[in-house]
Amino acid sequence: MHDEILRTLAPPVRKTLVRVLAVPLVLLLVPATHPWSYLPSDDGGESPYSAGAPESSASDPAGGGSAEEPPPTGTPATSTAPTASAEEAAQAGALDEIVEKSADYRTSVQTAVDDASACGAAQGLDQDASALRGAAEARSSLASDVNALTLDQVTRGLDLKVLLQEALRLSATVDNHFADWAAAVDDGSCSASSVTDQADYLLATGEANEAAATAKQDFVDAWNPIAETYALRSWRADQF
Repeated sequence: MHDEILRTLAPPVRKTLVRVLAVPLVLLLVPATHPWSYLPSDDGGESPYSAGAPESSASDPAGGGSAEEPPPTGTPATSTAPTASAEEAAQAGALDEIVEKSADYRTSVQTAVDDASACGAAQGLDQDASALRGAAEARSSLASDVNALTLDQVTRGLDLKVLLQEALRLSATVDNHFADWAAAVDDGSCSASSVTDQADYLLATGEANEAAATAKQDFVDAWNPIAETYALRSWRADQF
């Protein structure tokens, strides 16, 4: 019908009418065939569809993106060593106190032996014999104290008890031999040149002394590495 109307019109009129009708037709067809050209953009500029793929917020491993790394899994390692419990430290400290007491008695034994070797020149042989006998009794008592200790929280606690008891028991034996020696030479005829030839002196400085020294060394070999973990003193065999 439109074609028939156009044919009845003069050529100049037809051309003008075609132009007039073509403009709105084109305006209607463009949005239909390219709808994205008229979509508004978020920032007032180009449409997000007009310039390639949208930018990702995730990091590209190959491109060195700036996204945060995922949090690590598991429990982080720690270099802090576990600390001893209060009870464990107290038990170890009680054992160390007994060693310290034995060390004090060893000092008094050494003083008495030195004086007896000089025939009691400083304090008298009777006083030397008394000091040596008292040290022997004290160390025997310390061995009993060790037996009464509870060391179940201390590493090698039972071994330490046995080793220290033996060391103290053998030390007491040596102290008694020295006491017998000091008493034996206290007869008014002591001579500095012959005092150390007496039988009890030879017993004290011979096998009995070697046995005590070996027992002490066995104890300190076991104790010192453990004492270090409690920040306690290390000992030498000749100190207690």
